[in-house]
Amino acid sequence: MLFTLYICLLWLSTSGLWTIQAKDPDTDMSMKNPHRHLAPNNVDFAFTLYKHLVASAPGKNVFISPVSISTALAMLSLGARGYTREQLLQGLGFNLTEMSEAEIHQGFRHLHHLLRESNTTLEMTMGNAMFLDHSLELLESFSADTKHYYELEALTADFQDWAGASRQINEYIKNKTQGKIVDLFSEQDSSAMLILVNYIFFKGTPHPSHSDKAPSTIAKESKSHQN
Repeated sequence: MLFTLYICLLWLSTSGLWTIQAKDPDTDMSMKNPHRHLAPNNVDFAFTLYKHLVASAPGKNVFISPVSISTALAMLSLGARGYTREQLLQGLGFNLTEMSEAEIHQGFRHLHHLLRESNTTLEMTMGNAMFLDHSLELLESFSADTKHYYELEALTADFQDWAGASRQINEYIKNKTQGKIVDLFSEQDSSAMLILVNYIFFKGTPHPSHSDKAPSTIAKESKSHQN
């Protein structure tokens, strides 16, 4: 049984990527469960976003994955600076006087590890990828931080040939979701030069007492925003 959910996929401009250098709280052994610090903020963000989406689409069903959306925006904050970075993190409900940026990103890192490893009865694939035009080059610090905290995979594409680039991205997403999401992007012309993708594939194993029922599969469909 296939259910389609919502993931956050951001189309970004070519204004350049900036990053922060923060002390990695991996060295702080007191942070036994860093993801717990995220819980209140993620819950508030989820309900706020859900309320907004319901209000903007009255009478329609709304399915969202708050963790995917907050992950994408938190990861994006590593490529911003100054007021923009503060607005991204504050928009997610974080108070930077109470929690450092490094603690926020470490919390997401631990949460994703927990989701992937906590239940052996579930098959889950989740990850992040960035497709950028071959004429662009990511800052080394941004690449290092996003790979460390979010296991970001950076891939190049020829965005001057959007038809070819869209096929490349579609094939990537199709493979990562075991063929559940296909032809996400059309081959119509696009001015995008960089695309950030967050994906998740989830397949549950039925309880032994319900072995006569087929396992359920949840794959998430991307929704895009273009600047």
